[in-house]
Amino acid sequence: MRIKTVAVSGVVVAAVAIIAAYMITLGVSEDADVIQDTKLFHYDSNADIRRDLSAYDIEVSEPLVLYDDRAAQYCTFFVGSPPEPYCTSTEITYDGRFLGNIHMIGNDTQPVTALAVIQSDDRMTEILQISAVWHVMIENLVCDCWAEVRPGGFNTINDWIDMAAMIQLGTHSTVSRTEGLPVGVMMEITPNESGHVWTLLIGSLP
Repeated sequence: MRIKTVAVSGVVVAAVAIIAAYMITLGVSEDADVIQDTKLFHYDSNADIRRDLSAYDIEVSEPLVLYDDRAAQYCTFFVGSPPEPYCTSTEITYDGRFLGNIHMIGNDTQPVTALAVIQSDDRMTEILQISAVWHVMIENLVCDCWAEVRPGGFNTINDWIDMAAMIQLGTHSTVSRTEGLPVGVMMEITPNESGHVWTLLIGSLP
């Protein structure tokens, strides 16, 4: 994934183009029940994510709201896709250090995609914080159902993250899509000059 970061009032916004070299698709386990508690996420979910991440000592800023021309300029995350008219962007910090951002994009009443972008170093020492962000976003925006669905046979989200991290060490870029969850979920890890960029996409995926 190519990440282009642009500073907007202290918040980093990412534009994303999918150019992955390694793709993993996680299927649903055969004995999974139909999930009934699908989340319909909305912009107020920013507050829920901020509350839940505080339990991991991760701070999330109040959302910056961009719309119309500014949304088209800074919230066109997927190269080649038409811009959405509205987005929110929050900044994630841990122990006073900037980690990345969480964005929600869509129209002014309902987001269609949530996007988290986190920078880690070469040793992936931020993986505990990445795991916390992934857990909180999936549980708030998708469902609290990973253990029942077990995409790809992975018992936990941590197992999924650990597998992708291990594969990433031997390839240029790693993409993992889930199947079977009630909302689309995709993770990508891409190396850059500072280590690795971790991206989680939820909702309408490219």
